[in-house]
Amino acid sequence: MAQLLSQMTGDLPPEWVAIPPEILQLLVPVNVRTLHTAKGEEKIVSARGIITPQQKRTIDAVLASRWFLVKNGGALPRARCMRCKRYHQYITLACIEKPHNGLGEVVGLIERVTEIGTRRQKIGHRQYRDVVMTETQIDAVELGPIVPITPSEARGFIDRINAKGYGWQGAIPDPHAGLLVPA
Repeated sequence: MAQLLSQMTGDLPPEWVAIPPEILQLLVPVNVRTLHTAKGEEKIVSARGIITPQQKRTIDAVLASRWFLVKNGGALPRARCMRCKRYHQYITLACIEKPHNGLGEVVGLIERVTEIGTRRQKIGHRQYRDVVMTETQIDAVELGPIVPITPSEARGFIDRINAKGYGWQGAIPDPHAGLLVPA
């Protein structure tokens, strides 16, 4: 057990809080589960590789407590800032490094919809309407590695983004909160 726990936390960056042993214990895979059937009976089944709902919530809580920046690009051309048209070292919002956490955000795809004209569409006898024709282009951007940051640093970036008048839509880190694990 101790070997498994050390493998799970051996490369923890100093910016991220260590996971307490009692929480790590919750994440240890168990190969046998008891299921309750619709008739209220208990049935023992093998469930290798399947996590429980509590383990899923715990993993999500651990990931949500991990804040990081994403480097802009790798070998391919980097993403150009839509605001200032320059290249930034990290993925940004309002030209300020945008902090990320967890696995819920999808970054790296940029969708552009361009109006290419209009055409008349017949909708009935002598009835027409103008339809806007668009072209959608999806560009993939190669993302670089993540750079771990503390919740305090994430909060600083969010405060700077809000100070520029951009309303932050994501989670707000609490530098004083520990790892909160749902029941």
